[in-house]
Amino acid sequence: MGPHGRLTWLLLASHVPADGRGGGTVRYTVELARALAARDDLRLLVLAQQATHAFLVEEVGVAPGGLRTVTAVGTLRQAWRERYGLRRLVARDGGDVVHGTKHLVPVGTTATVVLTVHDTAVLDRPGDFGFSKRHLLPGPFLRSIDSADVVVCSSEATRRHLARLVPGAAARCVVVHPA
Repeated sequence: MGPHGRLTWLLLASHVPADGRGGGTVRYTVELARALAARDDLRLLVLAQQATHAFLVEEVGVAPGGLRTVTAVGTLRQAWRERYGLRRLVARDGGDVVHGTKHLVPVGTTATVVLTVHDTAVLDRPGDFGFSKRHLLPGPFLRSIDSADVVVCSSEATRRHLARLVPGAAARCVVVHPA
């Protein structure tokens, strides 16, 4: 339990735009934040860009005190930050759970680490992506899968495929179908 007597859940949402609109990963993150914000048995912290804060408070129900700001930077810097730069934030805020919803989770934290894997397209079809994502994301993505305490898969097919790619993660994979 965190310092507030409730479980503290840090949700990584730096990819959510100011209007909260976007593809499947954005929709998943927004709805997960909405569901977690509605619970009174946990303290939700959301790491997001400043421009997204108003949306998260007004439309999603995140408490203003639960917002943590991440400066908008390029995709590679943001990925590096989410993988290697969150240790102090988690320690300072008493994070019990850290949940990455887009490829990466932080290293070096004592929190329970949850990673949602929607698909493995960047591993299976690297040619579909630009240079940076194709060459620089697969390694940290695989290491995030390998290091997560729980891997939430969006389908049974994703879980089976992930178990073949990272056999050591199979026992930590659970399927939670998107609503």
